[in-house]
Amino acid sequence: WNSKQPIGYIKGRDEQEKPLMQLDSIKAPLIKELFDLFATGIYSQSELIRMDKFKLLNLSKSNLSRMLKNIVYSGKIKVPQLKEECEQIVKGLHKAIVDEDTFNKVQFQLGAKSRYKQKSNKYNEKLYLRGHLKCIKCGGNLTGSGSKSKTGAKHYYYHCNPKKGCNERFKVKEAHTELNTLFRQLKPSDEVCKLFEYVLEDHYKTSKESQYKKAKLVEGEIIKLESRQQKLLDKLLDDVINSEVYKNHNIKIEDELIEKRLKLNNLNGYHKNMSEYIEFGLTLIKNLESFFKQADVLVKNKLMRSIMEEKIEFDGQKYRTPKFKEGFLYIYNSIKEFQ
Repeated sequence: WNSKQPIGYIKGRDEQEKPLMQLDSIKAPLIKELFDLFATGIYSQSELIRMDKFKLLNLSKSNLSRMLKNIVYSGKIKVPQLKEECEQIVKGLHKAIVDEDTFNKVQFQLGAKSRYKQKSNKYNEKLYLRGHLKCIKCGGNLTGSGSKSKTGAKHYYYHCNPKKGCNERFKVKEAHTELNTLFRQLKPSDEVCKLFEYVLEDHYKTSKESQYKKAKLVEGEIIKLESRQQKLLDKLLDDVINSEVYKNHNIKIEDELIEKRLKLNNLNGYHKNMSEYIEFGLTLIKNLESFFKQADVLVKNKLMRSIMEEKIEFDGQKYRTPKFKEGFLYIYNSIKEFQ
């Protein structure tokens, strides 16, 4: 790497006192966390930019996008095309900030998110139920806002649209407190949790063979793509095609390879991560109230969308019986209903 160090690296020297960029002890861990969060598929780039923890990185839409695509963070260097030599990627001497698996997951998410554009949502920590509430009087969607009192203190309310002639309005604190109460009541029995664990383990055992077959199929697809890539390179070296044609086709093959290798990695890691999935799942369903209270506004919104089938209705004191997603509902049913 012979230009300015990317964010997360600083000037330095190796053991032989030759120039070699080193990890920035403060920013490198932040960049690793940035990659880890985006790789999950939960957060968009816009959501990451708004997080206070990453303010030190001075992120913008353009530099974050470039950062997530920069292969240097995985410990590799892209060597550009020069005369007869085609562009290639080589292992660098510098330390990687993220592992290759995480980097590939990020590239997959970048491709997926570019194919499926989502409308940007503006979340407010004080009004995290905005977009999840239905008016009990007119059936419209409730919004929320803050208003200053005579003393200058700001009070927040969820309310209906006054233009529609509906005056439904209640304090945010009351709605949030009662939601916590609702989640507190959702305590699955030990028998259901045990049953849930058995179901997941049984599902893994019965699908293990199909996972193996899928992995072998993907391995074959990867071999074919690598063969196509080599043939493409041979045509470039034999002057059958020019560098522009090679570059365009090679980019498409590289994108497919990233997707297939990520898919293969997920298939091979199925058994390895199974116990973690089960442990996390059981912890979440047993402690939904505390998990929800500790989550940030983005996760709260994603949880609400995962749990609720429809918007919930609050009468100022209690929530009407909410309609849960089918799978979620089964977990919290009484054990008697499973007899």
